[in-house]
Amino acid sequence: MTSKLERIRHSFGKSFRDLLHVRQGKLNGVVDVVVCPESEQEIIDLLELAERFQIELIPFGGGSNIAGCLSARSDRNRPIISLDMCRLNRVLSVDVQSQSATVQTGVYGPDLEQQFEPYGVTLGHFPDSFRHSTLGGWVATRSAGMQSDKYGKIEDMVLAMRVVTPRGVIVTRPVPRASNGVDINRLCIGSEGSLGVISEVTLQVHRQPAKTLWLGYLFHNFESGVAAIQCVAADGIAPVVTRLNDAEKTALSFAFKAPEAGMKKIVSKGFKLSLQHIKRMDLDHCCLAINKFEGSRKQIRCQRRAVDRVYRQHGGVCLGRGPGESFERGKFDFPYLRDWLLDRRVFADVSETATLWSNVLPLYRLCQVSLQDAITATGCRGWVGCHVSHTYHCGASLYFTFAWHDNSSRVEENYDTIKHAIQDAFMAGGATLSHHHAVGTEHRPWLAQDISPTGVLAVEGLKATLDPHGIMNPGKLIR
Repeated sequence: MTSKLERIRHSFGKSFRDLLHVRQGKLNGVVDVVVCPESEQEIIDLLELAERFQIELIPFGGGSNIAGCLSARSDRNRPIISLDMCRLNRVLSVDVQSQSATVQTGVYGPDLEQQFEPYGVTLGHFPDSFRHSTLGGWVATRSAGMQSDKYGKIEDMVLAMRVVTPRGVIVTRPVPRASNGVDINRLCIGSEGSLGVISEVTLQVHRQPAKTLWLGYLFHNFESGVAAIQCVAADGIAPVVTRLNDAEKTALSFAFKAPEAGMKKIVSKGFKLSLQHIKRMDLDHCCLAINKFEGSRKQIRCQRRAVDRVYRQHGGVCLGRGPGESFERGKFDFPYLRDWLLDRRVFADVSETATLWSNVLPLYRLCQVSLQDAITATGCRGWVGCHVSHTYHCGASLYFTFAWHDNSSRVEENYDTIKHAIQDAFMAGGATLSHHHAVGTEHRPWLAQDISPTGVLAVEGLKATLDPHGIMNPGKLIR
């Protein structure tokens, strides 16, 4: 495809900078052509041609990445091809007995689950970008879905893969585990298209759950909520979804609540009064947690009782199904809000990280201050919120959302000030540069601090071996 629209669409992801540049008409570095291979052999042939004629290739899934992984802004003055995997979108086989499946990587999330449905299985991977992202994109960026507390992250799901590199095809075997030296799967997962094209993946899948239950809980403050979900993780009883909002994110969540009327409004008002006067909740500081339980009716009942017991010990109050079901209905809608806000010159972005439990609250406070100070330094009015998005036995992910109203001509410069403040805080606070949004171009400046200069040398060595002419998605991960 060579139409201007398709070339532009394939040259930008959904990062803040991507959206801003498209709106401003800054279309530098647009790809020259879009190619949609229909087989792995066509990918092999394309890579051979690209090496021969020094053409850069950028693998393209759904275009939803927010870290600059699709940036075509190269300084090498070489032709650039976007390699769209959309035609390689089939589930090739499902081994119901082994609970595994082999799938082509151009399949979008909803289509993948639809193809799994006749077999009664699910991958269990539901990132915010689920509707508009592909399996290949998930693997290439080491994605995490909101149900990861049960199903794991994408790297936990991959059993085997086929990766077409300029030096040949990497093929691993579909086994649950192997002690065969360096884990080749893990080297390719998260490679962001810089080593080759992930064409096929064998995944572990799970039986569709019989029942699901979404519930909301309210805690007195963020500190008590963090203590509660840490205990749940340590006890091994974490629900499928554990999402804890701080006070600012809680207020935002309730602001999206549909207005009530009649008896429902009266009951809601009475419950609110009981929270304030009986449970002694300060509704300006309380924090909302969303949990999802699934399994048989008995499994859900037993797990819910265990979680309820821990939450009550930390002052948590169950709000029933309403908040959880409201979250479920709109869980894939949040990315659309950025465009609505941009129309009103409200600029928003996110940064997320992971750290150990002992560092969750100190890091949270450091990042809050860093973001607020940075927004103040721009002279703009802003807002900062955070939620815990994923939990582990030893730590958790903190997901920060920030926004500011900006009528100046320095929007991109102000964004850089704010973005650098939060990423610098992650590094100063002993956390990682990203939990699941990848490196791309946006987070590359912090990579050496995160994995050490010697770690970067290791990545550079791998790149030099598999892609000696630098044709695969150059400028991502490393220069």
